[in-house]
Amino acid sequence: MKKLLSLMLLLMAAVITTATFTACGDDDDDKTETPAEKAAGIYTGTDQVTIGGQWTYTSSADYTITANADGSINLTIGTETYENTLMGNITQGTFTIKNIPYDAKTLSFTKDYAADNLSAHVTMVKGETTTMDKDFSIPSGTITVTPQADGSIKITNKQYTYGKMPFKMDAEFTGTRKK
Repeated sequence: MKKLLSLMLLLMAAVITTATFTACGDDDDDKTETPAEKAAGIYTGTDQVTIGGQWTYTSSADYTITANADGSINLTIGTETYENTLMGNITQGTFTIKNIPYDAKTLSFTKDYAADNLSAHVTMVKGETTTMDKDFSIPSGTITVTPQADGSIKITNKQYTYGKMPFKMDAEFTGTRKK
């Protein structure tokens, strides 16, 4: 009888232990998102470009951020049209800057993309006449993507050019995540 009671107590202890471990075993549901995963999305907003430090123009734009497995992001700059510039209406086509790494010190993603061999299609229309319609290389530039505490995004594109243009451009995009 004593053996049977000991066996029953041992069995009961095993059942309680198993139930306890089962209840506590699935605490990994609160996986922390990486900065890249948090930033991923489509943002709509305003892009302001300054050409040669002198002429500033504004355009509405959509920027898309995708997260990469290594913690970097890809940034796709959507088509933008700057109206009534000195050269007419300028439309810049879509292009993507890939593998922008995260900098934990500045809480942003930053990359000098000069070596990425990027290009974008640019069209200029003055009045009713198309004065330019071609692809240009983007031989220089530094991009910084800074997620904001309120969920918006700030993106600066510094010192970039198209082809051999004589003036460098600086742009700043501020946008909110599309729903």
